Parts: sequence; structure tokens; C-alpha cells
Amino acid sequence: MTATAAFNTLPPANAPTITLTHPTASERLAIWRENGAHWRGALSLEAYLVREQHLAEQSLTSNGGITWWALVSEAGPRDSDGENSTAGRGKRLVLAACETFRKRALVGKDGVVHEAVAHGIGSVFTPVRCRGKGYAGRMMGELGERLKTWQAGEGGQNLFSVLYSDIGKEFYAKYGWTPYVEPFAWIPYASNTRPNGFVSHLPTSKPLYKADLAALCTSDEAALKSSLERRSTNSSKTVVALIPDEMTMDWLHAREDFVALELYSHEPLIKGAIVGSKEGHRAWAVWTRMWYTHDPQKPRHENVLYVLRLVVEDGVEDTKETVAALLEAARSEAEKWEMSGVEVWNPRAEVIDAAKLVSKNTGLIEREKESIASLRWNGDAAEEVEWVANEKFGWC
Repeated sequence: MTATAAFNTLPPANAPTITLTHPTASERLAIWRENGAHWRGALSLEAYLVREQHLAEQSLTSNGGITWWALVSEAGPRDSDGENSTAGRGKRLVLAACETFRKRALVGKDGVVHEAVAHGIGSVFTPVRCRGKGYAGRMMGELGERLKTWQAGEGGQNLFSVLYSDIGKEFYAKYGWTPYVEPFAWIPYASNTRPNGFVSHLPTSKPLYKADLAALCTSDEAALKSSLERRSTNSSKTVVALIPDEMTMDWLHAREDFVALELYSHEPLIKGAIVGSKEGHRAWAVWTRMWYTHDPQKPRHENVLYVLRLVVEDGVEDTKETVAALLEAARSEAEKWEMSGVEVWNPRAEVIDAAKLVSKNTGLIEREKESIASLRWNGDAAEEVEWVANEKFGWC
């Protein structure tokens, strides 16, 4: 049977021969090859394949931290081009695929907060020849149910899962993932966009390195738990948060470091900035750089420095100026590393005010299509859920 004939006989999305399963190693490589054509960014395809394997071997993803999923047609036609397609060399055809990450989370209700397991969904992909046939919808419908108990232990249940949609708000909402649409602050890289009267006497910030992050993440987690206790005490809502722990930051920085080594032959050592040294009186930002192009004709096009997590402890005075010092440090790094600017997700009012100190061209941009944070709640359907600390660190 020719490949063309095979593709003309793809099964309907509701066919009983279609199952949600885990791809073999060869199928996974074929999936990466196909989605890499769309997602490799500034990397070559071969470098992208190496990076994906590298990211699967980090502390966050090892020992079952990442799970690969594939919607396959068990009785489907054999793809004659097995070496270079998601069909692999086996007898089944991959119709859609994704991956999930096991994440530590907090859930608070009536002042009581407990740690939970959540799952983050990423890399949702349908091969071009399989699009428009309902396969992604079937995969997400089945995946949502599977994730309720996936890795939860005997008799356990995972209370929620998250994803970050790049195709708008409607598709994933049909399968239970409610969009939590909030704007992001955008700060251009160029220092000449500073407003007149730029505050040159901002507090002094110091760079953060990998070795600094473990202790800060531990402090952040404790403060976040206390925040959820307070919020849930005074609210009828269930309050949830992903935990911005060291493993999460390490994974995002492993991604950043790999690309930087490929493009520049050295890693970016500075992972954030901090103002203050006394516990309870500090503010810090952790960031990562993402390169979407390495075109010398437009070196900054679309490359972005993302603030992963922004923390201001309760004892900080002059919050606006302190945060501005952190954002200025981020802007400086963006300029140095050929980024078009700095993006801060879901900024509080004082963060927006601080950003305006750094650049007169700061914008507050509403999300319409990309990075739409979405959460599927598996608990009581009548519960209203508040998602706290919905920042870039949760992305996967």
C-alpha cells in the first residue's frame, strides 16, 4: 500500500481501534522529528532532537517525571515512510501526541493547605496529514480522564492539570481546561526607551546564579504556602498553585543552557537578580532566555527573556523602585543576549508601575492566542478555583 493510499484511509476519530498509549522509543524519535520542523526555533533539527533527550534526563523529568503519550491506530495502515514519519517502523500509526510533566502543587481550602501532584501538558502535536480529523480532541478527552489518577498511587486522585494553549481559548476548554486569561507586561530591550527622569538611583541589584536558587526556592515555597493559607481562609474558593521549586527552574535553565551552547558556545551564567540580603526584606526575579531565531539579519526577532518568577517579601519598602531594579537587570540581560525584550506574566499593579520606570514603551498586552494558561479541575465541579502564582515557571 502506498503512503498516499494509507493516508486516504485514516480511521475516524471515534474508531475503536484507536487507543491512547505510550510511544516506543522509535516512535518518540519520529514524533520529535516531525514536530521539530515546527518547534526547533533557532536550533538545527539534529540539535533539537538532542535537546529533547537532554531535557528528558533532568531532575524534574527523570524517574517518571515526564510521560510521553500517543494516540495510535492499532489496526491502521502501515506508513511506508517509517524512517521519517510518526508511523515509525511498526504496524501502528501515530495520529497525535503530547507529553506530561509531574509537578508539585499546593491546594488550599478553608485555611488548610496540602501538597498535591498536578500534571502539566506540553507539546500537543498532530502530524499535518492527520489534522482536521478530530484526533487531537479524542486524545485530550481521554488524557484528561487518565490524568485524574496518573501517578497518584492506589486509590489516589490528582486534583488538577494545566496546559498553555497556543491555539486560543476555545479548543482545550471543550475538554475541561478552563482558560485563566491574564495579560503580560512587555519591556523592550533598548535602554534608550527609558522615560525622562529615569530613576538612576534605583536600589542596587545583584545577579543570581544557579547555586543561589535552591535556598530562594525553599523560601518562596514556604511563603507561597502561607499565602494560600491566608487566601483560602478568607475565601469560599479553592486556591491552587504550582510550586516554583528548584527542579522546575533547573529544567527551564537546562533548556536555556543547551540552546545558548549551540548558538554562542557558552552558557548564560546569570539566572536572575536580587535586591536585599536580609530574609523577609528581599525581592528577586528568576528568568530564562528563549531563542526563536538566530537570523543575523534580524538577531532579536521574537527572542524573549521571560521572568519565570518574581518574588517580593513582605518587609520590602519602596516596592516599585525595588521591582524596577530587578526589571532593569532583566532588560540589561535581554540586551546582552540578543533578546527583543522582557516578558512578565500576570503582573501585579506595582510590577506594571515598576516596568514603566524602566521603559516608556512598556506595554500591557492581553492574550488572545498564545500561552493561554488553562486549568482542568478534577475535584467537586461546584468548586470555584483560584490559580495563584500563575507565572511563566509553570510553562512546559
